[in-house]
Amino acid sequence: MQDADYGADVANGFIDAMTARKIGVQYQQFPYSGADFNKVVATALAVQPDYVFLAGVVGDMGPLLGVLRAKGYTGPIGASQGFFDPGTLKLGDAAEGITVSTSMPYLPLAPSTVVAREEFETHFGRMDAYAAFGYAAAQIIIAAVQRSNATARNAVVTAIAQGVPIDTMVGEYSFTPFGDAVQPQIYYYAVRKGAFAYLRQAHPSGFMIK
Repeated sequence: MQDADYGADVANGFIDAMTARKIGVQYQQFPYSGADFNKVVATALAVQPDYVFLAGVVGDMGPLLGVLRAKGYTGPIGASQGFFDPGTLKLGDAAEGITVSTSMPYLPLAPSTVVAREEFETHFGRMDAYAAFGYAAAQIIIAAVQRSNATARNAVVTAIAQGVPIDTMVGEYSFTPFGDAVQPQIYYYAVRKGAFAYLRQAHPSGFMIK
């Protein structure tokens, strides 16, 4: 994992989940910049892992994949949302087959998004994650205002924090009084032939066909 907030947070979550399932796990932490990937990989492979999970962003950690392959690792590789990025596809064969988790759904399999998505793409091109979540953020605010007739910022915040489900471009969301999403959804993609191929969602829902 990267020695940075994002990488550390993701790695700790992964470790906690594995520990809860009584699955042995160990991690290698390395500097945010100037990492010696040969040393990191050699240390990691010394324990002969069955699975490798990359917690960080591809812009900084991408070269690690090539080192893993070069040192003979042929097992499965998973990566966090920091790898759901065009930069991963540019790594070529080194990235082939890895599984990436992300909060971005595969919209062609979400029937409720068809009309709005096609309207958006007619004017602005493909809807990427930034556009989809920006659209969803506006939908959440609009829904909160409509449900509560809120006319002030604090009233909108209070309305959002009621835990009432809100349908959005990226799925159904509800929020705790602290503003955290209730059971946020995760989607899995595999890198296949230079593209992200959708696999499945973590939690069954009516939002996605698959």
